[in-house]
Amino acid sequence: MSRNKLDVFGDEFRARREKEVVERVEPAGPDADGLWLWRAESTFHFVLEYGPYMNPWRFKLPAPGEIWVDCLPPPGEKPQGMRVLFLAEPNVVSGLRWQAIKQRRRFDCILTFDRWVRALCRNAELFPYGTAWVQGEPKVKEFGVSTVIGYKRQTRLHRMRRRLWNYRDQIQVPVRMYASGNRANLDFDDDYPWILGGDKLPMFETQFHIAIENAVQRDFFTEKIIDCFLTDTVPIYVGCPNIGRYFNQKGIIHVRSLKDVVKAANSVTPELYESMRPAMEDNRERAGQWINLEGRLQATLERLVGKRKLAASA
Repeated sequence: MSRNKLDVFGDEFRARREKEVVERVEPAGPDADGLWLWRAESTFHFVLEYGPYMNPWRFKLPAPGEIWVDCLPPPGEKPQGMRVLFLAEPNVVSGLRWQAIKQRRRFDCILTFDRWVRALCRNAELFPYGTAWVQGEPKVKEFGVSTVIGYKRQTRLHRMRRRLWNYRDQIQVPVRMYASGNRANLDFDDDYPWILGGDKLPMFETQFHIAIENAVQRDFFTEKIIDCFLTDTVPIYVGCPNIGRYFNQKGIIHVRSLKDVVKAANSVTPELYESMRPAMEDNRERAGQWINLEGRLQATLERLVGKRKLAASA
């Protein structure tokens, strides 16, 4: 079966990025405060520069170093100080799990949610991805269910999101099925009202939202569920099986299949939403610690640098 052009976009971008990262510049040295600007490399530029949601990552630390995000250094390249690998995406997206395990000795630390990497690499530690994309509050809040249909087909849950479009007529409550800004290759009329632009808040004007992660893995959760919590929206959720370790499950509707999604969507009521409000408030508070990915990385890198300096002075 031939692959869709959009499916191979990541492969082509990755190959081009591999060529771009070969030529390196040495760190310029510490600034007046004794801080070094860390080199940050990523397979995808938009991981480092994500529109209004993330600033370009510019880590400054009291020692030289580099952080590799979902990509590996070229063979034979020597580290510029401390070297950290951050595995943000699940293996079904990045394909890096076993390569990271094989090359674990090239890194001082591996930050990841992946339990296989953490089990097989002594230098790996748990680092959930988290993050948030929404900014501010939705203008309205009304009864109904929303979701977004994108173009990706790489993983089983990518395809699940796209297949949900075919179930739209089975959902009997008010539903907004947003198409991503590129129309997601969906078949609808030009006057279709639910086209999602750069502002993600319209998705959360409904009381309930169908949130489907890129993969079902322990300790892997993203803005897909956190944005719900930050906007007082109840997620109808397919994703992290141990999400209860991080959030109040009384504020989450768990589903596994598309039939489950439709059944759950048709069972929601305004009264159910109100009954879940205490758990929603709890989850909103808990979500706060996961919003700032860059800040969490900065704090973790500072701890790792301090630990390394302490070991060197012992």
